[in-house]
This record gives sequence, structure tokens and C-alpha cells, in this order.
Amino acid sequence: MYKVFINDKPLYLTSEKNILIPISIWTDKSILKLNYKSEKEIYTALEMLSLNNILEAFIFSNNEELAWKKFCEHFKIIEAAGGLVLNEKKELLMIYRFEKWDLPKGKLEINELPAEAALREVCEETGVCNCKITRELTFTYHTYIHREKRILKKTFWFEMKSISFDAFKLQDEEGIMDAKWMNRENLKDALKNTYSSVSDLLINYL
Repeated sequence: MYKVFINDKPLYLTSEKNILIPISIWTDKSILKLNYKSEKEIYTALEMLSLNNILEAFIFSNNEELAWKKFCEHFKIIEAAGGLVLNEKKELLMIYRFEKWDLPKGKLEINELPAEAALREVCEETGVCNCKITRELTFTYHTYIHREKRILKKTFWFEMKSISFDAFKLQDEEGIMDAKWMNRENLKDALKNTYSSVSDLLINYL
């Protein structure tokens, strides 16, 4: 199954016909369910997920890989990497950018490995540079529009340990306004003001 966030809402592309779909607790919002026959269903999902009354969407296909390939053809694909960085108190590093809490991440450079990019981006965006990767986590997909082009970003995530830390050095040119080490109580509040893809990642991680 593939899961991608479009307009901060999840689209599931799956061959699992018996997947459990929760009933929305929001009476004014709907769950879109489509059976993949052609690219028409992809266009429909992209259009409908831009509407406020659609909560999430499912596209069911007997050939999941083919449907995903067709979906990807509608986007320019960019690869990125980021870190879930923990300090010695097991607090999680988060950044505040564009009025939302986020995780440090960024695009891969030419010939750069995802793990290398994740360490570099954490260091560049926050000044937390003395880190060690403890394990590779999952990857996420989300989409956005840039210069009238549809972008599909695949982000590789790594758990990291901060070995030593003095002070934050924020990357102003990336719009980063603040950074904090979050304990579980702080994190609950941050999850109320973050992107759905980040919230989904952190809830599964924790």
C-alpha cells in the first residue's frame, strides 16, 4: 500500500480490497473511495482532495504497482531526507517554520546518500551538528505545487542521537524561526500545529 499526503490529506493507493476504512467522526466530511480503471481516478482524487469536505481518499487497484507508477507520472519527483533527533533526555528536536512545527529535513544533493543528507540538513537548519544515526526509519510521501508544477517529495527518515549540543543556529534563509527540544507534553501541543505527514510519522514512531 502507498500513502501520500495531498493538501495535507492522506491518499491511500492499495490492492487490499478488505482494508478497514474508519467512519469519519466529522459529519460534514467524506471519505472518497475509487476503483482504479484508468488515470481518470487519479485526476478525480487529486481534484477532490483539494475540497474542504473530503477528509481522505482511497484508490483500490488489482495492480497496485502499475497504479502507483501512473500516479507518479503526474509529478516531478524530489527526494529528501530528515532526522528524528533525540538528546540525552530523550527529547525530540523540532523546528518552527511557516507557522507550523516541523522536523529538520531537506533535498538530497547530487550523488548524496539519504543518510548523509539527513545529517547535513539537521546541522544546517538547526546547528545541531554532532549527531549519530541510530537507525533508519521509514519514508513518507507528500505533494505540493511549486512554480505551477506538481511535486511529489519522498522523504527518508532517520533516528539520530545528539552527542553534544551548545546552542541552536537557525537557518534564516529557510524560514526557520525557532527550534526546541520537545518532551512528551510539549510534543502533544506541537502535534496540534504540524503537517499531517509529520504527525502521522511521529505518532507511528512514538
